[in-house]
Amino acid sequence: MTRVLLGWQADPSEIALVKEELPDCQVEGLPTHHTLTRYECDPEILAEKVADAGVLITWVVGAGVYRRAERLKLISYLHSGFDPVDLGALAAKGIKLANVAGANATAVTEHAFALMLALGKRIVERDARVKRGEWVPLWDQRYASVPLQGSTVVIIGMGAIGTRLARRARAFEMKVVGVRRSGHPSPDADEMYGPAGLREALAKGDFTVLAVPHTTETQNLISYRELGAMKKGSYLINVGRGRLVDEIALRKALDDGQLGGFASDVWWSYPHNLPEGWHYSVSSRLGVHLMPNVIASHDSAADVLTVKDQAIRQGVANVKAFVEGKKPPNLVFDGEKRVGSLAGIHEKAPLTWLP
Repeated sequence: MTRVLLGWQADPSEIALVKEELPDCQVEGLPTHHTLTRYECDPEILAEKVADAGVLITWVVGAGVYRRAERLKLISYLHSGFDPVDLGALAAKGIKLANVAGANATAVTEHAFALMLALGKRIVERDARVKRGEWVPLWDQRYASVPLQGSTVVIIGMGAIGTRLARRARAFEMKVVGVRRSGHPSPDADEMYGPAGLREALAKGDFTVLAVPHTTETQNLISYRELGAMKKGSYLINVGRGRLVDEIALRKALDDGQLGGFASDVWWSYPHNLPEGWHYSVSSRLGVHLMPNVIASHDSAADVLTVKDQAIRQGVANVKAFVEGKKPPNLVFDGEKRVGSLAGIHEKAPLTWLP
């Protein structure tokens, strides 16, 4: 009987959901212990419990898991991105990895659009001024909002999130410029560019949205040259990963007025700043999050109850296929190498990463 460990402090309804789909498996959650939320865990407790598990379904993976997982054959990772996972450590033990791609796509799309509206309409800034009792003169260029209708949004990454965002932008009568790996036309975009046309595309945007994964090729994808190519006073929104944007270059662009504003749900990670294997923090070492023309949310675009349930269901579907001897539907690492749309990404030419 396969032992399936849930890498969080699962409640009875979550355990019941997993058991219903995996009746022939032994399913166990982590014991109750002190953490910020029950979806986090003490890395040592997780490492201890995973020692004799065959499958791990989890939001968190730490180094101790790799070292002590002697029987582990599959990790079903309850995120769409899997950049925090040490694939080299998995390869050393032949452990497969599956994710839950698409589980949060609609929620992240809606969050990205909310950030775009909030920047363009200066919602957070105006809210703060009202609460301070300050008067803002009408039709003053320093304080006025911008229309979305007739504006151009550049969407970098036309995958599940990017295409949904494009459809919503068109409903607002915005022009959509997309950037993706193939550069092929899309019914959801007015113009489409390949990676080589990134800066040309950026020059057209009143708003730019980043919706690509973090890889060695996309790290600092938006740096000095890219920010310089953008329209002066335009807006940048990031719902991909913090490290897509060069933090120092971003701060300078905001200070100099090259960017009119920045909104992000994802932030930079620094060594020893978070529990092992967990996600990113908000605080920027350069104080980007404190600037008046910056809107910050805390890796919370997917903080929707239906997303949590969908992620668990997709995670369990990966396990169900695996124990039945089938390929998990969202397999991204087969124990030796990447598989799927990002397979071999490190061997490809630069900027061939776009969905």
